[in-house]
Amino acid sequence: MISEILFKIVSPMFFRGPGEFSPQARGPFSFARSLILPTPSTLAGCLATSLGKFNGIEGESWEEEVTRALALPENAFLRGPYLVADNDVYIPIEGMNGLLELSKIKRFVEDLLSGKRDEAEKILVSMERYTFEHVGIGLKPGEKVVNEEEGLIYWAQFHDYLAAFRGKEVWIGMDAHGFQAETGKIARLGGEGKITKIEHRMNGGRIYKLIENFVKTCSSECVLLLVSHSFIEPPRLEPEEIAPGVYVYPAVYSSIRKLLPNLNVKRVIGTTRLLGAGYSKARNLRKPLYTALSPGTLIEIDQFSPDLIPHIYNKGLSIIGGKIGYGTFIPVTL
Repeated sequence: MISEILFKIVSPMFFRGPGEFSPQARGPFSFARSLILPTPSTLAGCLATSLGKFNGIEGESWEEEVTRALALPENAFLRGPYLVADNDVYIPIEGMNGLLELSKIKRFVEDLLSGKRDEAEKILVSMERYTFEHVGIGLKPGEKVVNEEEGLIYWAQFHDYLAAFRGKEVWIGMDAHGFQAETGKIARLGGEGKITKIEHRMNGGRIYKLIENFVKTCSSECVLLLVSHSFIEPPRLEPEEIAPGVYVYPAVYSSIRKLLPNLNVKRVIGTTRLLGAGYSKARNLRKPLYTALSPGTLIEIDQFSPDLIPHIYNKGLSIIGGKIGYGTFIPVTL
């Protein structure tokens, strides 16, 4: 059973990316940019918090703590996120700061593989035009007093999805495999305490339908287009001998091959970044930083069995966090 969890957008949103956002680390003037869409941790944490199930939750990893807080069954998992504007579905392309409509994925992939980056960018809904800057002063919770440790002046960039899709209802969604959430909950989502309404709809599988169609029509070559961040092992620091007397520093490519041991990775087009998995309410501390492939990254593969793709999709193309949505991808036939 595949359902859908939706978070209604009613105002400009701020989904902070990596890096410290405090005067101690950044000086008296802190600055942060919003990601195109929230990370799976942000959405899973919002959902778990709305259920009030974080108290007393412990696990061997932060992923286990979140899955326990959500009460995810053993074979259940989340996939996404994506943006829904009325009936149209968009996925983030982080390196180009834009959103790609699902029906245009094949054209986008072909343009990038052909080196036509400018043509690929024209297909996107660019969020540069719908970004605005917000300057504020950090206050202590519930008080109109400057928080000397957390506050002082800060500057943040918000995304205005309602302006980008004027006249349409806008939601941020995730496919839920084998899991049902309570509907109608009001919760806070992202930075600045913005409000959202959580809806659960039984007719889901917006992304998984593309997986099913791919298995029926795939050829000997394909591209995996990342929908969410994918955590990978950091490249080794010491050089690697690739031939007698020839040494190179291992590339990110080596880490990607470890994620896909049964597939032949031909090339990777995209970006990497340092990304934290958010804040652990169960342990009251920040989760670790990871090397991550960004949404919109292309991984070209060949010589594979089509039946492997749904298996990899269900597991998640990430060293951790696959159960809550990290490593979500869409396969595209070449």
